[in-house]
Amino acid sequence: GFIPIMITTTLNNLTIYSLALPLTFLILLAFIKIHKSGYLALFVLLSILLPLVHPIAFLVLILFLLYLLICKSEDLKVGRLEKEAIFFFVFTTLLVEFLIYKEAFIKEGLSIVFQNIPSGLLDTYFLNINLTDILIGLGIIPLLFALAGIFFGVFKQRNSSIVLLSSAMLSTMLLLLVKLINFNIGILLLAISATILSSIGLEKFFKYVEITKIHKFKPYIIFLMLVLVVLTLVFPSLINANNVLNQGINDNEFLALEWIKENTEKDSVILSSAEEGNYISAISNRKNIIDKNFLLAENIDERYNDIQEFFKTTSITKAANIMKKYDADYVYISKKTKKIYNRENFNYLEDKACFRKSYDIDGAEVYKLRC
Repeated sequence: GFIPIMITTTLNNLTIYSLALPLTFLILLAFIKIHKSGYLALFVLLSILLPLVHPIAFLVLILFLLYLLICKSEDLKVGRLEKEAIFFFVFTTLLVEFLIYKEAFIKEGLSIVFQNIPSGLLDTYFLNINLTDILIGLGIIPLLFALAGIFFGVFKQRNSSIVLLSSAMLSTMLLLLVKLINFNIGILLLAISATILSSIGLEKFFKYVEITKIHKFKPYIIFLMLVLVVLTLVFPSLINANNVLNQGINDNEFLALEWIKENTEKDSVILSSAEEGNYISAISNRKNIIDKNFLLAENIDERYNDIQEFFKTTSITKAANIMKKYDADYVYISKKTKKIYNRENFNYLEDKACFRKSYDIDGAEVYKLRC
């Protein structure tokens, strides 16, 4: 529960990953227990459901292929049922994802792997990784014991279940290295896999302690480990939780978005930062110019650059022309907007000949274009 990156990614944030991640690890469990009653049916069901829920199914596809490759290299036998199950999952994933994203595949081609993210944001979505980033996101304790678990499970016990979970970590690392997966989501997947694998390393560690002369110091070892857990996992998680809560939408911002819903025309277009565009759609139920769902957005680089220009310019003419270009009627400004663009105010919005302040509450404002 105290994995820093998990707190950062999931706290106070209802996303599709709240469903996709449990389904990902549930299908791995079904595969591990596929010979037991009911698990084959569960695997078949999840093989259809997961691709419908999220493209993370592609990661699971790569995971299974790596699993077969590792088993082949280590002379680990993979049963016929397991091979057929993997083939079924690969076929189903490719078919379902193509049917869902056919338009995007045709439009974007292979560049669809970058999700049509604006070029100005690519570096923030797909970061270069280093050991420090991984240690901060996962915590040193789970990572060390996970590596120990991989060593004992793969090379000593030759356990196919551990090979599967190890493949999950390896496939995620590969996607992070080639920048084909969002950094936070990749580290989150690593964290979950590492947490599961660390239980094996932890078990082996205490078994080793029991057969050595240091067993009498076991209580002190446990105490030291608890201290390390608090310092490297609990404290960073609490700090991240506080930061996430502070960055979330506050009551005044919610009231402003509700005002937009109740007091603007239903066909109104609202200009906001990309980070707040989803609020406009979900809470205000109005059309935005840009949000974080980039995949099928038209001219995404142009849209993103125009929004950047709108919030960075000091020219009333430029701001008004950008709004007219997208038939925008209102502008939504919050404390978050000002923080994103590092501005205390947007002076051109105070020009009463071109903009009218329609709503104002501490921390949230709505302006209507007049010129």
